[in-house]
Amino acid sequence: MKEKTGCGDRRMPKTRPGWHARVATLFAATLASDTIAGSQVNYTEYRNLNCFSGHGGINIDGSGGIAPAHTNITTQECIGLCDASSNESFCPWSCQCVVFKPADGGSGLGTCWRRSSCTPTACPTAEGFATYVRAAGSSPCPASPTARSILYVVFDDLRPDLSAYDVDFMKTPNIQKLADTGLTFTRAYCQQSVCSPSRNSFTTGRRPNSTKVWNFINHFRNAECNVRNELAAVGTVMPGGWNGVIKGWSQVASGGSAECCTRCSSAPGCAGWTYNRNNCTLYSSVSNWVSCPNGEPNETLATCVSGDRGTVPAWTPLPAHFRNNGYLTLGVGKYYHPGTPPLADRDVSWTAAGPNGTIQFPDQRAYWSRWGMVPSHFGNFQYLNPDDENCGADYCTADFAEDGTPPSNTTMPLADFVTYNDAINKLRYAASNLEQTGQPFFLVTGIKRPHLNWRTPSNYPDLYPIETVKPPTQLTLDKSIDPVAYTVFPMSAPNGTTPGDFVVSPYEHGTDAQLRELRQHYYAAVSWADFATGEILDELATLGLESSTMVVLHSDHGWHLGEYAMWEKRSNWELATRVPLIMRVPWIPGSVGQRSSALVELVDIYRTVCDLMDLALPDDTVPLDGTSLRPILEAPATATVKDVALSTFPRCVHPNMPVYGSRGRGNNADNTCLEVERTDFTWMGYTMRTERWRYTEWVGWNGSSLQPIWSQLRARELYDHGNDTGAWTDADRFENVNLVATTDKAIVDALSEQLRTAFGSPP
Repeated sequence: MKEKTGCGDRRMPKTRPGWHARVATLFAATLASDTIAGSQVNYTEYRNLNCFSGHGGINIDGSGGIAPAHTNITTQECIGLCDASSNESFCPWSCQCVVFKPADGGSGLGTCWRRSSCTPTACPTAEGFATYVRAAGSSPCPASPTARSILYVVFDDLRPDLSAYDVDFMKTPNIQKLADTGLTFTRAYCQQSVCSPSRNSFTTGRRPNSTKVWNFINHFRNAECNVRNELAAVGTVMPGGWNGVIKGWSQVASGGSAECCTRCSSAPGCAGWTYNRNNCTLYSSVSNWVSCPNGEPNETLATCVSGDRGTVPAWTPLPAHFRNNGYLTLGVGKYYHPGTPPLADRDVSWTAAGPNGTIQFPDQRAYWSRWGMVPSHFGNFQYLNPDDENCGADYCTADFAEDGTPPSNTTMPLADFVTYNDAINKLRYAASNLEQTGQPFFLVTGIKRPHLNWRTPSNYPDLYPIETVKPPTQLTLDKSIDPVAYTVFPMSAPNGTTPGDFVVSPYEHGTDAQLRELRQHYYAAVSWADFATGEILDELATLGLESSTMVVLHSDHGWHLGEYAMWEKRSNWELATRVPLIMRVPWIPGSVGQRSSALVELVDIYRTVCDLMDLALPDDTVPLDGTSLRPILEAPATATVKDVALSTFPRCVHPNMPVYGSRGRGNNADNTCLEVERTDFTWMGYTMRTERWRYTEWVGWNGSSLQPIWSQLRARELYDHGNDTGAWTDADRFENVNLVATTDKAIVDALSEQLRTAFGSPP
């Protein structure tokens, strides 16, 4: 097991006088009298409670700890082990409590686990178990008034249209205030410009080439299997699969071939599997593999793929890593994409804090009674990821107060109103827990806007009078650019003179009125997201935690607002891949109020926060990607950490569909592969941003190896950003005409070699 390191000035939790008496009353626990079997310190006994790491404890022994459990010992010996490892030399893993489970038979012996912290209010009942907590004030670990915590804010679909990025007409004072006290990265890039792949990437610190997640089907908790594309197994069928039918894009609901692989890899006796047209069949033995072509060489829905039993790799996403290192980890809103991983990685990433875990996994009925029904992706007493009412169009407003408070509980509250209120509740709990125990926190808040639908309080569009909103000047895609780079996404401006979807192709654009109307409401949604963020940042200041809390703020990807007739994200262009990224690290004074134009990526965040918090990296199956940005934080004006930023996006072909897709019309086919098996992609787009250039190649795809076929080159793109020196790009200047055909061939060839090498496949 990899040796664990400390966390700078962080200390492990410490008890405080008076706390145990309150807890004892809550749980009707029996207080131990004087000393227990020679112990020099009083212990409080909590019968029928098991404080393990997932519920209010921090392990020394057992899962995630530094030693195995101790067996065949008595209660007194268990407590003696805690006493023996409770001095300062063991900090931060000094023992402060133990859990004891008697063996069957009444011998008095049992199993003992030491903990460096126990929070009985968060521990589940467990018949026969007992938790013993050392008396208040007995922790030998030194107090740390500057225990360092993290507040992590992530937006959905936010491009750097912010005042902090010199977009002067934007009303975003709260993000501006954070930028004024932190470091603003003006050239930060996501690794794929759509929600789930991007979030699987930055939450794990791996690129899509490592996570193998490029769509809405797969996630990092899937098993890994050797794949045989368009082959079916022949053998002895066993239970554990499922029967389904292709009904629309139903692989998303079933989990597709990756879930079939995972089922087999987790089932005793499974040797192989076949996923064929949404049916998963498991085999206890395989005698042969036979061809099962889908009959449509250009169709990517009727999948047939098989594989051997695989392995489930070890992955430690960022909140789980902090939890494993003693932090209180809390989250609300969209951090992981819903379902990928399942239940927002509930039992691995988050601390079940509060009575019966209800701080982290709240009883949402309390919110319903106050504000109205709150749709949530995972249900009650689960991770809270609120959703919004469907506008029936791309935007709508609600007659709510400026802070989002609904007029009664008969309406549906705004998703981000619920999120920021729950985040404040969690932040107050974390602050109280920090004061009581010294345990630092890692708190994630996922702000949903400006993701569609743009539902805001009714006064927010007034911040952007329609007559002041400018449409893009580059209205359609230039003929020099292969349309494989583009995707149709339906948009409608319901208040315009011509309502209804107007996105038909890259060569037809909406009216001036339609473009202005939609842009106005995107900007309004950004300002609403800024307000919600400000409420959380203000609470952090009110609690007196600004100087000891690192703040990370970014978006999952960018967005198109009608430039070259493109809407939404899902491209490899600058507008979709470039994101806002701000870090406030108060204990690095040289970063305060600064900017850096160095190339950085969202995949760098994992290593950066671990570096700044002095955490060793996890010993996972798949190594981390990315680079720590600490050198830039320490020298913003001069430091760089990389020469390129990399992003990817697949493209798929369907019958009777133009290469740029027909979503929202005709057969509603989509070329972005989000609900298509990764074994059936048609092309993969690889893009590289250097100091001056954006260079992209669209190449064929090997569905068995999940690797590019570089020899099958469909298209190349080249754009010159030599004069793009602002905090945010001018969308109408730098990526309008493909320069491949007019640029020196030696430059293009050198960029091609650099790109292929960067993606691990040199020519």
